[in-house]
Amino acid sequence: MASFWLATFELNPQAKSGPTAHPAGWWAIEVIREEHEFAVLLSTVDHPTAPTRLECRVGFANGCNRCDLWRGRGFRLQDAEIRLDGDVLRVLSAGFLANPVIDYAAELLTIAPAIHPGSEKVKSAPKAKGPLDVVYSQSQIAPDFAAPATRVRQMPVSWKADRDDLRKLAPFELEIGLEKARLPSLAMFPTGSQKPIAFWTGSLRLPSWPPEKARKDQRKGPGQVQRPRARSFDRDPMVASIPTDAKRAARPLPAGPVPPRMPTCIR
Repeated sequence: MASFWLATFELNPQAKSGPTAHPAGWWAIEVIREEHEFAVLLSTVDHPTAPTRLECRVGFANGCNRCDLWRGRGFRLQDAEIRLDGDVLRVLSAGFLANPVIDYAAELLTIAPAIHPGSEKVKSAPKAKGPLDVVYSQSQIAPDFAAPATRVRQMPVSWKADRDDLRKLAPFELEIGLEKARLPSLAMFPTGSQKPIAFWTGSLRLPSWPPEKARKDQRKGPGQVQRPRARSFDRDPMVASIPTDAKRAARPLPAGPVPPRMPTCIR
C-alpha cells in the first residue's frame, strides 16, 4: 500500500486571470510514495479545507513505465528522477529553461522538509475527523481517428483512490522551489516559503489498472470478474499472430504444368 501527503495552498494572484485561470484560486501538492517509486501531482482544487475535486495540471513520476500508467489515467505526468536528499525531495526532469536547448536533468521542483510516513511529526498528528473523498477530474487525450495528424480527441475521466489512516497535520512552513521553465510551465504555482492551508497524510490504495471488467461467458459462471491483460512493461506486442492449423497444413503439389503467376513477354 502506498503512502501520501496532500497540502493545499493559496494560488498565485497572477494565475487567477488569463487563459489558464482557475476560479477557485487554490492549488494542492500531493506526493504519493510506494517503496522507491514517487508521483508528485500539482493540481488546482475546489476548496482548501474540504476538497472534493482536484485537477492535476502538471506532475512527475520516476520511471517511464509508471509514468505511462499515470498518463493512461489522464494525468499530465512527466518522466523524472525523484529522490530524497535528507529532508529535501528533489525532482529532476527534462525541460526548456533560459537556454534554447533542452536540459534533460533540470531540477524543476524541490520540497523541504520532506514528509516521511514514519516520522514523529506524522505519528503525533491527530486523526482526521472525516474521510478525505477527493476525485481527480482529468482528460484523456488521443489522436483523432479521422485526422490524427491535425486533431486530438479529449474524453473526461475521473480517478479516485481509497485513503485510510488519515491524519491531519498542523500547517507548517514548506520551502518550495520551482524552476522558471518555459516547458513544463510552472508559472501558475507560487515558489518560496509557503504555509499550507490544510495538510493531510495517510495510506492510499491505488486503483487497479486496467480496471476490472465483469464479463459473462459460457465457460464461466455469471457475474465473475475477468481482468484484462495490462500493457507489458517491456513493450511486448499486444497481439500475437499465430496461423491456424489449416493454414499451416501442407498442400498437395499440383498435377501437370502450372502457368506462371507473373505475366511474361517473349519477343
